[in-house]
Amino acid sequence: MELIDWLEHAAISNLRSKHENAELIMREANTTLTIILSAIGVTIAYFANQWGSDKGIASVALLVSVYLVICALFLVNKCLRFEDFPALYNEYKSLNQPSIEFEKLRHLELANIQARSEDADKLIHDRSIWLNKIRISIAVSPIFAAVVLAIQQTFF
Repeated sequence: MELIDWLEHAAISNLRSKHENAELIMREANTTLTIILSAIGVTIAYFANQWGSDKGIASVALLVSVYLVICALFLVNKCLRFEDFPALYNEYKSLNQPSIEFEKLRHLELANIQARSEDADKLIHDRSIWLNKIRISIAVSPIFAAVVLAIQQTFF
């Protein structure tokens, strides 16, 4: 096996693993969205149930549901929106360059794979950071509810 063959194989394998990583982040974001939507449904149901008897608790439930909706919107916008992801392989018309020597073309394509790999790294990094931020925001939603309840009972 020549060095160029090994480099091409390694570069494609690396980019393939980044595709798998991006798919994992997408699945995790979908699971998180399912949990958020369930929590929104519960808080809205609790709001509706409490509205007639305890408007203070009901208003806290409503604010928590709004908070969760905002978290869901950020999740969809930052992690689940469809965007271009760097292709695993280049297109035929880009690779079919009869005027360029084959070995030179292979080296140029390696540089292209590296650029696509770096683009994939940035997308994966950004989405994973946002997914973690949103999960933390969801985890602190009970604290948000407690603070809203304390403010509501103190000032209203």
